[in-house]
Amino acid sequence: MYLIQKVVFTNTYCTYALVECIITKVMPQKGVMQC
Repeated sequence: MYLIQKVVFTNTYCTYALVECIITKVMPQKGVMQC
């Protein structure tokens, strides 16, 4: 059960990181992560 939750969390985090990366490219002043 823990492993499944970990995978889901990782996938969610990667998706969030990708969105954050796109935001960084569009609005550098609001972006947190670098691509």
